[in-house]
Amino acid sequence: MAWEIARAVSVGESVTRFGLEVRCEPASVLYVEAETALRNTLPRLHALQEPIGDWWYEDLYEGGADILNSRHPSYARLAELSRKLSPDLVIWSSVRRFHSEDMKTDDTVVAVYRAMVGLFPQAGHLCIAHDKKSSHDPEKDDPSEAFSGSNAWVQQASVGLHITGRAGTKGGTHALLTITKSQLGPSKEWTPYKLHLDPNSVTWHSTNTLPARIAELWPLAPSTASTDRAEWVAGQLGVSRRTIYAYKPKESSHEP
Repeated sequence: MAWEIARAVSVGESVTRFGLEVRCEPASVLYVEAETALRNTLPRLHALQEPIGDWWYEDLYEGGADILNSRHPSYARLAELSRKLSPDLVIWSSVRRFHSEDMKTDDTVVAVYRAMVGLFPQAGHLCIAHDKKSSHDPEKDDPSEAFSGSNAWVQQASVGLHITGRAGTKGGTHALLTITKSQLGPSKEWTPYKLHLDPNSVTWHSTNTLPARIAELWPLAPSTASTDRAEWVAGQLGVSRRTIYAYKPKESSHEP
């Protein structure tokens, strides 16, 4: 999802993504990865749909990172990228890999966020965090403390998004995207969105909006693609033909 946000922001797409309307001018994005080796992410990055704008991917997995320590090599590298690229959006994956302090203290939260803004004062920041593992004792699980650390990570943020995996009723899995906090709109608009992963293993789609988009594009397929409308629609949405056939509208038996 973060990769798709990076791609959409970089080209200034004005489309509905995961039920959220994205309208913006093209903006530069820096994605900083400190949790997963590049050799594991590169194949999937190559599978992202086009176009892709000014989007840079910085791999800090091998050398590690510590943005709270100005003497750490990663600090100098990030400061250099800030001066050189001046990105409009910085995506951090994941926050626990960019410092060595206790995740559960409020002071750590404030210090980390302050360091991020200090390094990239001109940018917006998207921070990825992981849920802590569920306890075998349900009474020990606190829904307000779902993240691996203090709830202050959400309290100090402008917007909080929570993604959880769910088992499908007909086999398979999907994800549920919930807005847990937003300073951009009233809480009554915080509708959860059901997402599924396309067979290309890269693109996420909201099942709340995907059928409507397919139904909208289906009759617009050009005559050169009349023998395979699904292929044309799939190309417009950046999904597989398999996904199109799963959600395409039923054709009337009287349709010529």
